[in-house]
Amino acid sequence: MVCAAYLAKAGHKVLVLESAQTPGGLAASREFDAGFRAPVAHTVSHFPGRIYEDLSLEKHGLKASAGPQRIVGLSPDGNHLVVHGSLVTGAGAQDIDAYAKFSRQMRRFADALAPFWLKTIPRAAAGKLSDLLTFGQLGLRLRRLGKDDMREFMRVAALPARDLVDEYFDNEILKAMLCWDGLIGSRMAPRSPNNAVLPMLYRQSGDIRCEPGLLSTSFWKTGSSIQMSWLRSQMTIRSSTKTDRSLPT
Repeated sequence: MVCAAYLAKAGHKVLVLESAQTPGGLAASREFDAGFRAPVAHTVSHFPGRIYEDLSLEKHGLKASAGPQRIVGLSPDGNHLVVHGSLVTGAGAQDIDAYAKFSRQMRRFADALAPFWLKTIPRAAAGKLSDLLTFGQLGLRLRRLGKDDMREFMRVAALPARDLVDEYFDNEILKAMLCWDGLIGSRMAPRSPNNAVLPMLYRQSGDIRCEPGLLSTSFWKTGSSIQMSWLRSQMTIRSSTKTDRSLPT
């Protein structure tokens, strides 16, 4: 949806083929029982503020949330955990202290990476000056973390999310909450190898910043707002249209 809106904004003629009855993917609202509708996904956890501004989504009804929403981890014994922004309640004293440290460290790493999420991945073998500059800028920002924090970043960036939370916490419900909230939408699981911590950092980066549990807006509202942006761009949208293959041009 976002790519199509950007192409139309740049003056291209865009045809959107959607296999479902309505466009929007996970952002589309569906009736799950008579009279009750909801999107498949409930949060916009990785939504950059730049897209929000470039597509003028506020003009089409999209409003950012004023603050973090609570995540509740239900426990069979009734001692439920609540994560609210940078605070956690219901866990043991050690886990509460550890969460404050965890939150500060993750935010520090996320801030170091913030300028690079929307950049094109540089090609080291190409040797282009722009790519080399991106590598240099990234290296400089990581170096500014300080020697100890830079080493720690290099270590944890390659960890599965589950390994990271195991290092900080004892409470299994808290571990599950943080892994779920950090990885939702990334197609990764808590034990997925190879840089699974990076989506958790991406979750906390950007203009619309996402602490655990932050709903930058409802997912349904995002989808409908982008569709309104589409209509303004006079794109052609064909629903219930399946494709067998794509031919590059």
